[in-house]
Formats: sequence, structure tokens, C-alpha cells
Amino acid sequence: MQHRVRHQYVGSQEAWSILNPDPSLPDHGPAGLSGAHWMAAWMRRRLAGVLLSLACLAPGTATAAADTGRVLYLNTAFGPPISTADNSGFFDRLMQEACRRIGYRVSIDKPQAERALMLANSGINDGDGPRIANLDNVWSYPYLVRVEEKLLDIDFVAITRDPNLSIRAWNSLAGHNVAIVTGWKILERHLAYLSNLIKVKDVEHLLLLLQHGRTDVVIMDRYSGLATARLIGLKDFHVNDPPLESTPMYLYLNIRHVEIAQKLSAALQAMKRDGTYNRIHQETLSHVIGQHTGSGH
Repeated sequence: MQHRVRHQYVGSQEAWSILNPDPSLPDHGPAGLSGAHWMAAWMRRRLAGVLLSLACLAPGTATAAADTGRVLYLNTAFGPPISTADNSGFFDRLMQEACRRIGYRVSIDKPQAERALMLANSGINDGDGPRIANLDNVWSYPYLVRVEEKLLDIDFVAITRDPNLSIRAWNSLAGHNVAIVTGWKILERHLAYLSNLIKVKDVEHLLLLLQHGRTDVVIMDRYSGLATARLIGLKDFHVNDPPLESTPMYLYLNIRHVEIAQKLSAALQAMKRDGTYNRIHQETLSHVIGQHTGSGH
């Protein structure tokens, strides 16, 4: 009877203790998520696992990973071409193959950037990426561990409508209206000095601000900027080069998955050696840069 009572929902702290039986980890739920929101996120994860398991029962879809019933629930705050609705983006395909090689299936959710970190840090979901290199050293996310092999390198660039507005460094943004996506930590750190910084929930809203003249500059990764500009029909935009910063990006897992992080790192290294990584990169990302010649048109 006591076991059954423990599985009733009475708040985020008790739910956390059920899902997190390891006494070495903190006995509390995620900061920043209410009990109702926390449980809703957990239930969505369970539903995703059920649907993924059912999908693997279809003829021709069974794999060694599917037979194990083991699933990694990952987040990404990136849209196309890094992650797409049909899970054919770079991150989607990379994680599918890397997880397959270590005997896991993967379910990828796409919450907003800040929420994605909270879900992974709390252990509701298993991980989040791509993210900057030193995220696990930030005090707000102490329960994340980095998969040491990088996912890719990302250019963070300034995009403007005015080709005469030259943005060459972070400090050259002073005096301009600047917009970013909430939860992109590298941008929040560099631009904390701006009093007129605008934050929105995703890259589409970011470029819509630019399209309608509501901001002078948007800062985002090059891949997402180019792909989303085409998606919304943004024309006559200018990508400032060189980028404000080029940085390696990584996958982070909840601290309970240290051993899985090591296995995933080895799988990614093997994929780079055998050509799988280059093939996925070429098929999902290279064409995005190749189609852009400087200014939008």
C-alpha cells in the first residue's frame, strides 16, 4: 500500500523523489517549474515513450535498440536545419545514429530554450543540446554533464536589414536595438550590458521583429538564421561577417547518465572516423550555407 501511495501526485517534490531514488542527488524538483507544469512535462515524456514504442512495432521498424526498450528523451531549442518537425535535421539524425550504436532509441522534444535546460537539469528529460562548452559550470544547471565529443561548430552572427550597419564585435552593438532568443546563454552573457535587449521565444519571432522593423539587429546562429529567413520569406537581409563568435556545441545529459555520456562520446568519435558524421552534416547543413551568397535575396 505504501508503494502505491508514493506514486500518487502530491507535488513536484514528491514526484521528483519517485523518479530520483538516488540519495546522492538532490531531493527536490526543478527550480522555475511549478508542480503542475513539472508533472505535465513528465507525462508528455511518458506519452512520447509509449508512442515511440508503438512505432517500433510496425513492420520493418524493429532494430536492436528498439528491442531493448531503452529510450533517451532529449531536448533541443534549435529549429531547422538543426532539428526539424519530422526529425530529419542534423541534430535529430546525429542523435538517432549515435544512440542506436549504444543500444538506445531517442525521442526529441523541442521546448523553448530556457525551459529545455530546466527539463534536462531537473531530470524530467534526459538531456539537451546543442549547447555551449561550459554550460555545466553555470550554477543554475549543476545537474548536467557534458558529452565530451562536440556535436558541431556554430557561428553566432549579427543579422540586419541595413547593409551599411556593420557589426564586427559584441561591443559594437551598443546604441542599437538588439534581439535574441531567451535561453541562449552565450548571447545573454555577452549582451548583459545592453539596457534595450529584446528577448523572444524562438528564431521565427526573432526574424519577424527584424522583418517588421521592430529591431535593428538580431543575433543568432548562422544555420537557423538562413533557414528561417527563407521559411518566412525575409528578403534584403544582411549577415555580418566575420561572426561575433564561433564556438563548439555539445550535448548535455542529466548527471544520472554519466556512463551514457561516455558511451555517446565514443559513438560520436566513431561516426566521425567512419564517415557517418560527414555524410549527415553534408545532407542536412552544408546546402544551407551553399545557398547563401552574402545578403538575402
